[in-house]
Amino acid sequence: MHEHQTLLFAATMPAPLKKLARKYLKNPVTVELNIDQIAPQNLRHTFGQVVRGQRLDTLLDYLQREKPVQAIIFCNSRHNSEKLFGRLRKVIKSVETIHGGLEQAKRTSLFRRFRRKDIQVMVATDVASRGLDFSHVTHVINYDFPASCDAYTHRTGRTARMGREGVAMTFFTRHDLSALKTLIKVNRLQPIWRGPKPDLSRAPRKRRTGHYRRRGSRRR
Repeated sequence: MHEHQTLLFAATMPAPLKKLARKYLKNPVTVELNIDQIAPQNLRHTFGQVVRGQRLDTLLDYLQREKPVQAIIFCNSRHNSEKLFGRLRKVIKSVETIHGGLEQAKRTSLFRRFRRKDIQVMVATDVASRGLDFSHVTHVINYDFPASCDAYTHRTGRTARMGREGVAMTFFTRHDLSALKTLIKVNRLQPIWRGPKPDLSRAPRKRRTGHYRRRGSRRR
């Protein structure tokens, strides 16, 4: 029998993945990089508070001001991504959407076009947040607040790759303050505020840090 070595690489190591590693790997050794630095230094983490009914206008104003080379706009569900795509296609020439409800061939085609920079703005669910390398993405926009700290890490990891600089913009409402406080603490972020800085000291504490809420965690 030939000896072989099995390596497992992951951006994050949640409990289910650790369990999988223990099951299939023999005496695995864990190597963690940048333990004290979760967020890369070349990625700017910006946050802006939005009010009900003005989220789309805020997004359009942000895109107009920033003029991203390429951007991925993340939503928490297929429904939200399709709805946002329908609105953006009326005002943005180069925009597409991708989510788990599309056929694999369609998703593959969209990914290829996006890599070739044939598409400037991609509206996506978390199906586009893991294991994909888009080297030209300059902006990641969390239109819907991410459902967990890990989701934020994976989403924002689509930019600031290969030593390039990138911007992560996250919209939040007053209902997200507790989750926002947890996110900043757990991921050790240095937030840049667009608009007034919220008073996070008044945000109620949540027991769980991995998934701080279930709202918005629909089909991807």
